This record gives sequence, structure tokens and C-alpha cells, in this order.
Amino acid sequence: MAKIKRTDAPIDLIDLQDTSNSQIKKILHLNNQFAKECSKLDIERLEFMISEAFAAIAISPDIAFFLAYDEDSKYDGVHFTYLKENFENFIYLDRIIVKKAEQGMGIGTSLYECLFELAEEAGVQSILCEVNVEPPNDISHEFHLALGFEEIKDRQISEGKIVRYYKYEL
Repeated sequence: MAKIKRTDAPIDLIDLQDTSNSQIKKILHLNNQFAKECSKLDIERLEFMISEAFAAIAISPDIAFFLAYDEDSKYDGVHFTYLKENFENFIYLDRIIVKKAEQGMGIGTSLYECLFELAEEAGVQSILCEVNVEPPNDISHEFHLALGFEEIKDRQISEGKIVRYYKYEL
């Protein structure tokens, strides 16, 4: 597993598919702090999502993590299902979460670099994701555009819920 350099010390990445239940519970707690942006989960749903992931990577379970899926996954998320019907040869990033106190330190960028590397190794052409337009998540929109993602389209999911899909070409 790769290392991420943060300040002076490299940080080991944790493969959540090979981790303990106590670490999964910490991931659940971190996820649910961002329920407005990424949806609240229970332990069973999170365990299923991790088991189906192309990559489920964390930096210490209480600092940051991401969950990403390839086209062969049995994951049933609404955005992933939509993207599978409309795109080919991609990895879908369902969520990337960085603890508020750790934001702005390059952790999110480093996690994306890890995902880009894994996707390139798998021969994938693009990374797809979505960000809330309503309720707004302006920081995430700015972050994805700064990384080089391109806007694909906006889509209304439900009353009061609109997302914008993004694509990053590898």
C-alpha cells in the first residue's frame, strides 16, 4: 500500500477490505459526521459498500477515507447505477471524506492521487463522482475543479436534492 506524505512524516494507507470491525466503526462515525454531504450509513450498509469496492482506503480510520467502485461491482447506489447505464470504463468515487480539522492539508488531494494511480493500473479511462448542488457543497465543487475534474451534468435526485456529476480523464 502506498504512503501519503503529510508535513514531514509519511502516513500509511489502510485497506478497509482487510481491516478490523473497530476501524470500520470509526469510519462509520467519520462518515456520519458528513451525512448532509454524503448520506448517513449504518454499519451493515458500510460493510456492504466496503466489500463491493474497487478500493476502500483510509488514513487512520478517524482522519480520512474514500470508497470507489468499478463497473463490475454489485454496489447499488443510485449515482453508480445511473453512471453504469451512461458511461463505460470508469471508476466511480462514491465518497471521499476528510475530518474537518484535517482539511486544507492536502489529504484529499493525496487520496485522489492514490485513486488515480490505482485506476491507471487497472486500465481505467476516467474517474466519475458527484457533488451536491442542493443542498450546496461549494467547497467540494471548488476542490474537484482545482484537481482538473470537468462538469458533466446536473441531475435532480429528489425534492431538494440536486447533484452535479464530474469526470476526470486519466
